[in-house]
Amino acid sequence: MMKEIQNIALDHSKDLYCIIGFGSFFQGKPFFNDIDILFVGVTNDNLQLYKTLKEKCSKLSSQFEIRIDFNFLSKLEYEENLYFDIRNNTHTMIYLNPIT
Repeated sequence: MMKEIQNIALDHSKDLYCIIGFGSFFQGKPFFNDIDILFVGVTNDNLQLYKTLKEKCSKLSSQFEIRIDFNFLSKLEYEENLYFDIRNNTHTMIYLNPIT
């Protein structure tokens, strides 16, 4: 699953600031109900990127037969910490854009 998510990141590297995995799956717990992923877009104009990533996650969900809890923020929203304080939670940085 990690490889597939990283491939999505590489396909959209110019549009993504980072991808963060959190929750039971990324904490290494033996049982989990879903996979929680936060995609962070570089700009505030991300509607098409949102739709594309959501569709790709839906396909991954079907392929691996596990629900993916898809979350999406702009870089500004992420930096302003409007969603939740990811820094205080166990998480895994799946992708970080080296350019932005």
